[in-house]
Amino acid sequence: MSSTQFDGDIDSFVSYLKSNRGLSANTLKAYRADLTACLHLFELRGVTDLNEITLDDLRSKVCQSSRRQLTRLCEWTRARLQ
Repeated sequence: MSSTQFDGDIDSFVSYLKSNRGLSANTLKAYRADLTACLHLFELRGVTDLNEITLDDLRSKVCQSSRRQLTRLCEWTRARLQ
């Protein structure tokens, strides 16, 4: 699995899911992998701060994502907005 500059943010979100949603270890692993892949692409595009990611960026990623990845990306986005 690739490492990104956003690993701390991903760790925090996965900890939130584990504590508040009671998801299985395999589900948490899948969330982590999907988010890492997504954020790695944004990192390659020059994003250095999560607040730089726009709705258009997310839409672009969604067009390339599977339904499972879309669900995880949406949940992660909602949690960031709270």
